Amino acid sequence: MPKQEAKKEINEDGASAGKVHATRTSKSGAQPTEILSEKARRDIGREGEKYALYCILKEKLECFGFKIEDDITFEDLLGKYSSIILETDQGFKLQKNGNIVVEIIWLNKNGESGEHYDIKVIENGEEIFIEVKSTKEYGKAWFTMSKDQWKLMKEKGDKFYIYRVYGAGTEEVKLEKIPNPAKLWREGFIEAYPIGIEL
Repeated sequence: MPKQEAKKEINEDGASAGKVHATRTSKSGAQPTEILSEKARRDIGREGEKYALYCILKEKLECFGFKIEDDITFEDLLGKYSSIILETDQGFKLQKNGNIVVEIIWLNKNGESGEHYDIKVIENGEEIFIEVKSTKEYGKAWFTMSKDQWKLMKEKGDKFYIYRVYGAGTEEVKLEKIPNPAKLWREGFIEAYPIGIEL
């Protein structure tokens, strides 16, 4: 797990440098991800999800008022804040003053769940759905979304995020957080190029 975190967030108003390209386009110079074995893709996906969880935990702890060191590893984070972060069979729970205030469910913690998102965060009765898209490369690269993921993304609106992880499994890993991608797509900040037609 990396020692340093770099994050970039695209606001719902699209304020960010450039556009995010969701799938196959050549206008921006985005490249297809390299062809990998099924095992390699699963491993990269798992590393990306672990990094997303790490970023979520750090962000929540900082909201609680903790100053988190930039070079802390995932394992050290869990150890140092073990009185706050409780690991469960489904993910993590964060407690404050003896009460569970945030629940982070990692759907693929014990193997691929087959759901249309990877992480669910429950806080103050609200649910946030996160789909993690990971590559080992650092440049802009295409990634695909299934029809069901696309449908869920539109249905959940501002409760749905894409966490785009670059350099998954390396020490130079970076996270790009994309809130409400359906809105960004409608407003032209995300380009999507479908490759199939259903009649």
